[in-house]
Amino acid sequence: MELNDSLIMFLLAGIILLIIIIWIFKNNHALRLTTYQIKNDKLPESFNQYRIIHLSDIHNIDYGDNNKIIMNQVIKGNPDCIVITGDLIDSRKTIPSISLKLILELIKISPIYYVTGNHESRLKIYDQFEKELRQVGVIVLRDEAILLEKNKQVIQIIGIDDPNFDRSKDRKIVPSVIVDNKLQKLKKDNLFILLLIHRPELFDVYVKNGIDIALTGHTHGGQIRIPFIGGIIAPSQGFFPKYDAGLFQKSGTNMIISRGIGDSSFPFRINDNPEVVLIVLNK
Repeated sequence: MELNDSLIMFLLAGIILLIIIIWIFKNNHALRLTTYQIKNDKLPESFNQYRIIHLSDIHNIDYGDNNKIIMNQVIKGNPDCIVITGDLIDSRKTIPSISLKLILELIKISPIYYVTGNHESRLKIYDQFEKELRQVGVIVLRDEAILLEKNKQVIQIIGIDDPNFDRSKDRKIVPSVIVDNKLQKLKKDNLFILLLIHRPELFDVYVKNGIDIALTGHTHGGQIRIPFIGGIIAPSQGFFPKYDAGLFQKSGTNMIISRGIGDSSFPFRINDNPEVVLIVLNK
């Protein structure tokens, strides 16, 4: 019995759709380790070859099997510390236990420094979640700075809350002004400064304040990436964002934007692999 043309076309369309679904699923979970070598004369000699694993936008995603996929990439990076730049949990599908399970594995590898993202700013349970993070040893930085010491030499780590924490009280406050005021109060100009903050669209504020390295997230890499063009859309920037993913440099300031690990309202990535970022500091 011969198949008619319409049935053949229907079967071909089904096969093509199935291939696309499989490809998108694999793309969403094909976690990569992306490495950046950053050179800076201000870096103390003791921190030469210091290794930082940068995670962002995890959105309490569950990779299953005790997060083996994530842990393998982190272990491969052999970090001196791990930093998480916001959206560790998701405000739409909030499952704190998933994120805490990952944290309990990560804290066995190295110290963890964490700052909030816009999703944390929406959560009524955030205070309890932060308390649990601190109880297991995470260093939560909320508009504060600490000195990281190694062999009697120090660098400064600044962690800034997502601006939506302030804007929840007054929507007229401009995010760039919020962050600029906080950096002016916290930074020590004579030290190498590592800034942990969720938002990359405020890059010019980081440049103005002489930040050496800013580690950010928020964009999810633009969700759909077009070769030679970049990401299609990012929160707070809209279509074809200027700051979508990767390394940006200006006037001595380096900003690295993680594509993140999880997803939120738009659950698909196309040509946009999730990533674990490794930064190696060089004198």
